[in-house]
Order: sequence, then structure tokens, then C-alpha cells
Amino acid sequence: MEDERVIGAALRAGVREALRAHKKAGNWIVVCENGKFVWLPPEKIVIPEELRRRAKKAKNVENSRKLEDLRG
Repeated sequence: MEDERVIGAALRAGVREALRAHKKAGNWIVVCENGKFVWLPPEKIVIPEELRRRAKKAKNVENSRKLEDLRG
């Protein structure tokens, strides 16, 4: 079990680094969307930690709006 977690973490780190390198270099990547392979330009590449930051920011904005509604 521990080996699986270590291997999974290493794979995720490798993918993050590859995405970061491709984006920084201006290289396109190929992704699978709806069962089809498509080219994704570097400006559309989203690195997993960016997704977490975006989700957290969106949640914070949503919570702020809820708080304003309660105060309103």
C-alpha cells in the first residue's frame, strides 16, 4: 500500500513537471477529450495545483457572497 502511494505521488509530480515545462517552453500537448485526441495550446494548459488554487479562490468568492447575502 505504501509503495502504491509513493509511486502515485511520483507519477503526479512527474506529470505536473512535464506540464509546467511544456507550458513554459510554449509547446502544445495532446489530451483526450470526449474520447478524441486534441492538441492543446500552451496557454490552455492547466497545471493540477493551479486547478486547486482556482477551486479554492472560487470557493472563497462563493463563501464571501453567501456571507454578504446573510449580512444584506
